[in-house]
Amino acid sequence: MRVVRSFEEPPIAGPALLTIGTFDGVHRGHRFLLEQARDRALEHGLGLVIVTFDPSPAVVLRPGLRRYQLTTAERKLRLLGALEPAAIVQVPFTLELSRWSAAQFMDALEARMDLRELWLGEDFHFGHGREGGVTMLVERAQQSGFSLHIVPRGMEDAAGISSTRIRQALARGAVEEALPLLGYPFTLDLDSPAARDQVDGLVQSRYAVPETLAIPASGTYATLGRTGLGGEGYPVACLIEDGTPLPITLVRRAEDGDPTEVEFIARLDPESGASGEPARLF
Repeated sequence: MRVVRSFEEPPIAGPALLTIGTFDGVHRGHRFLLEQARDRALEHGLGLVIVTFDPSPAVVLRPGLRRYQLTTAERKLRLLGALEPAAIVQVPFTLELSRWSAAQFMDALEARMDLRELWLGEDFHFGHGREGGVTMLVERAQQSGFSLHIVPRGMEDAAGISSTRIRQALARGAVEEALPLLGYPFTLDLDSPAARDQVDGLVQSRYAVPETLAIPASGTYATLGRTGLGGEGYPVACLIEDGTPLPITLVRRAEDGDPTEVEFIARLDPESGASGEPARLF
């Protein structure tokens, strides 16, 4: 799998099946589209190319937007990479790019690949003023000779699966509600702790988190910590105090080491009907 980070470099040499989206969280609705596109590409001997953006366009277009992105750029690449595409184009989204017309955007894509099929979700729009929609793309497909496939949104229930619903669940601290929509536990990537204390064999570490990255509501959570990709999980209590310089506090056993990621399992504080005492996890 190739990772390309601009429109300047052709992602693959052969015929391509292309899909485009922000894919924030790479949730089950996204995978409903992506897995169909992958299967189609395999069936017809096409290279699957996924074009996505970092940061999310909303973060650039709405300065000051907080707690929005469901994954870091690196985690999104790993989640998309699990689908084994031929290439992922992770485009840096900027104000300049937001001013491109839909035609300019398609010109850049078609100039750099042999586009045979374009697969999109039913609610995807692109280009300045969101002018690029189904009508525009039907005309473009006829002119350029590629086929267009619009995939209806995946449904968990009548409300459908969306990144917005997942953000709303996290904002309530309902990490259990986010799980069936994401298709995996909400997971937070961490840098090295900014501060650390140890008392009675338990280590308490505090972490900074980028303001644009989504985190659950303030409260206490049972999580699984991991120190590397695919590593064995161990219990970690996570205390969140959003609005502070170091909003994440983790409590773990000293022998387990600092996690590089935590998977959220359940909320523990009184609002959820469970004890919020971190020591109960150990």
